[in-house]
Amino acid sequence: DGVQARFLFLPDGEDPDSLIRQEGQHSFEERLKTATPLSDFLLDHLSEPLDLSSIDGCARLSDQAKPLIAKLSNGVFKNLLSKQLAERIGMPTQGIQQAARPYQQNSTSRKKAGRYEIQVTPIRLAIALLIQYPDLCKERSLPTELQQLDMPGLKLLLELHSTISSSQNYNASALLERWRDKPDAAALNKLMQMDIPGSDDIKQRKQAFDDALDKLMQHYKKQRIEFLLRKGDLDEAEKTELSELYMQPIANTNTPVS
Repeated sequence: DGVQARFLFLPDGEDPDSLIRQEGQHSFEERLKTATPLSDFLLDHLSEPLDLSSIDGCARLSDQAKPLIAKLSNGVFKNLLSKQLAERIGMPTQGIQQAARPYQQNSTSRKKAGRYEIQVTPIRLAIALLIQYPDLCKERSLPTELQQLDMPGLKLLLELHSTISSSQNYNASALLERWRDKPDAAALNKLMQMDIPGSDDIKQRKQAFDDALDKLMQHYKKQRIEFLLRKGDLDEAEKTELSELYMQPIANTNTPVS
């Protein structure tokens, strides 16, 4: 906010100095008046190869623009750009603004666990909570869609949840022993030692587990959208699915999740 950015494209081989020499300062200043504002240039540039009369074209424009809008500081310009994008693709402004909100991590996104320093991401947090508090399996089952998600660590999360759910007698020590000779043993031992702020409180650790799974589901939605867009020739069911996915808020997945 408070800063204007415009794009002015000069004839091939010309720079401002050579052009002013050729046509004079007044003519050059007239060119400046018609320079393209940043918002128009951004959306025009992203739209150029797309067919905005189709749902696929609108979806692609939204998919490409939202991560860029999310990088902007909150303010009038960000809101107006979201509105401009929404008008181009025929989507409610609220949906664009929700999807373009940057993912907010805890201010202490890296926690020391014993002698290990672990970056807190949704997949690691979910695994750490399960290994430290196996009873969480009773609180929430894993969404079946996660089985389709391509992400490092997800197989371990699914296997851990399945193992705990199959027995009522598993505690943290028994789980670590079960994985003792497996490739993921070292990772589980680190996550067992990870400090999870507020996890001593039952409600807080339940909420943390829910939040981690919700973020993984948001990443699944993004992967599914990208798959459908790459596929291109969609049947009616896939078009409906794509439209529904785009109406759901998707977090900024530039944030690491694995």
